[in-house]
Amino acid sequence: MGGSLMLKVNVRKNWGDFKLKVCFSQRKGELVAVLGPSGCGKSTLLNLIAGVVSPDGGEIQFNGDFFYRQGKVNVPVHKRRIGYIQQNSNLFPHLTVEQNILYGVKDKINKSKINKISKFMDIDYLLNKKPGKISGGQQQRVALARALMINPKILLLDEPFSALDNIKKIKLRELLLKIKAEFQIPIIFVTHDLDEAYTLGDRVAVMDEGVFLQFGLRKEVFRYPINSKVARFVGMTNIIPGKVVSITPEGAIVNASGIMLKTPRYFNISGRNVTLAIRPGDIRLVKHDIAEGNQRKENVFSCYIMSKKYGIENCKLTLQLIKNGLTLEMLLPNYVVKKHNIQVGQKIRVSLKKNCITVLGTYRNSTAVIEGVASL
Repeated sequence: MGGSLMLKVNVRKNWGDFKLKVCFSQRKGELVAVLGPSGCGKSTLLNLIAGVVSPDGGEIQFNGDFFYRQGKVNVPVHKRRIGYIQQNSNLFPHLTVEQNILYGVKDKINKSKINKISKFMDIDYLLNKKPGKISGGQQQRVALARALMINPKILLLDEPFSALDNIKKIKLRELLLKIKAEFQIPIIFVTHDLDEAYTLGDRVAVMDEGVFLQFGLRKEVFRYPINSKVARFVGMTNIIPGKVVSITPEGAIVNASGIMLKTPRYFNISGRNVTLAIRPGDIRLVKHDIAEGNQRKENVFSCYIMSKKYGIENCKLTLQLIKNGLTLEMLLPNYVVKKHNIQVGQKIRVSLKKNCITVLGTYRNSTAVIEGVASL
């Protein structure tokens, strides 16, 4: 992501047994998605940046100016000029949409600006309505418009779309990407939704228990998790311990509880213990050993189906490998399950494609994470 550094955060906050310690930097026009479970400190981090909560130490800088510096500077909320959007739009029910957008704006007669922003947000036809007369998605558009009216230095969004249906979510995600491109301000987007983090984030932070476990480009974080906890957070639910048996020019051979798996080559040390991770959707159903181009499929194993559960598009299967009893999760499109009449108790063969297996903690280009603090 191009652009100079704008936001630098290095803060800590203690509340009883809960300790938050986070350090990261953000560039102009960059969207950072903070992904993690409820109670991990995501909202607290936003409150610290906004000034709603004071840190116990550290500093927060924007373009070289301090919002907070321990013992020296603590700029109040109303002077930080930060747009803060939460799950609840927090609109005033007795005011019209236009009055809500102008709330907190010193120049109340700036009609050209409100017309421009309301049109950009596709709410120009709602200006005379009150919040109770518009949809949840429209209310969040109004909240975003109100934030943009103050020319914010930063946009903070705390799970703003979580209460909306999927269609509204998708439209608002597209709108947020337009806002990012148009206004070129740092945006921090808190979520526990994997699709949201991957769709929106230029970089992604996986947060738990008050620290960033991993922070990097979204493709790095989702493809090369640093450890098993991060792997589970980003959807790699199949975690397999093993030991490297040999290294070949094509990759590594790993003994995973008695089965030999071909994996990519991220290292040169034979005999080391490793942890492998694979997404349920990357396990393939095998009908024939020979694939197109006469290439034999990799890592083919027989297994029994222990359970199956249909979703909207995919069916989740629980598999048990016959050779060593290893349990894996697999996702197949519903139509494939129905086409092949796949049933619980049935014996099938699956393939764990080599290039879809991640050896955790071996991708060296990821942002270093030391003691839970992302070091940029």
